[in-house]
Amino acid sequence: MEYLLSLTDDKREHLTVFTLREIDLKRTAADFFFDVVGSDVDELARDGVIAEGQIDDLKSLQQMIFDRDAEGAFIRDELMIYVNNRQLDPDSQMLASFTAAERDGKQYMRCDCAISYMDVKKATAYGAGAAGTDADQDATEEDAEKLQTFARMMFIHQIAIGFQIDVTKDLPEFEDSIAESEKHGWIEIDVQKAAYKLTAEGAKMYDAWMAEAQDLIKRYDIYGDVDINSDGTIRFDTKLGRDLRIPVMEFDGVDPFRARYLIGLNDGEWDTIKDWFMDYKTQGWYEVLLRDIETAPAVDDLGSDTIRRVLDKGKEQLRMDTRFR
Repeated sequence: MEYLLSLTDDKREHLTVFTLREIDLKRTAADFFFDVVGSDVDELARDGVIAEGQIDDLKSLQQMIFDRDAEGAFIRDELMIYVNNRQLDPDSQMLASFTAAERDGKQYMRCDCAISYMDVKKATAYGAGAAGTDADQDATEEDAEKLQTFARMMFIHQIAIGFQIDVTKDLPEFEDSIAESEKHGWIEIDVQKAAYKLTAEGAKMYDAWMAEAQDLIKRYDIYGDVDINSDGTIRFDTKLGRDLRIPVMEFDGVDPFRARYLIGLNDGEWDTIKDWFMDYKTQGWYEVLLRDIETAPAVDDLGSDTIRRVLDKGKEQLRMDTRFR
């Protein structure tokens, strides 16, 4: 079985595809990055692990990932590494990050890896700009409403996946969410567990969110790897393309923040954050969770005509998908 790992930076300026063996991946993720990603680039090319044309890209990525001190190389503290849109656990086995895929009738294992520098202070679409104008006031109110919606979704999602909120304790971090959810009949007390559970109405609302997320995945996942040749030819899932889901959604009239958040909830991206309740009502937390939107290509970067052609080409391919019949 062939194992392909694509490594890129969050701006998609550099891309390297590794062709690996299973034995290469039977080590922790941290060891994999030091032993494979951080190894001699020319040697990797000679061994056929990377293509010679990607040597310069990998050298650039190595400079982004690693720094050195008197004791040798180390991974930069401010660097975040993601596999398949989830933050990488350095202690996990790298092999576990691969998923089955198919191309031209051939089965293989795939892992999409990206690196990003964390900057939670960066202004985002939640409220950047000078204060004082009516437009700014409208944006502020819209941002507050969006934050409230996202916090509600996280609260309901956590209960849906089994997070236990002890009803016998005073929990100020949940006070507003509990009050809102009880008022609308979304939660009730599970007497046996002495914890909250979703009511039928709450489950119905949650199921609707997940159905929305799954529909978004069906409609836009194809744009996660778009390869546009110099002659304008558009291909999907080549391992050499760019992730254009965000600009395509935006062009298609879909709120990319809501879409990205719903997909993350559906995929369980943040289910392992143990202290989620400490920050789930703060703007900064969502800036971190949704940081890939800020670094995604914009419609203006590629041009409306290009995005329109990409969208139309994707729809043409999706029409052949039995899920849409």
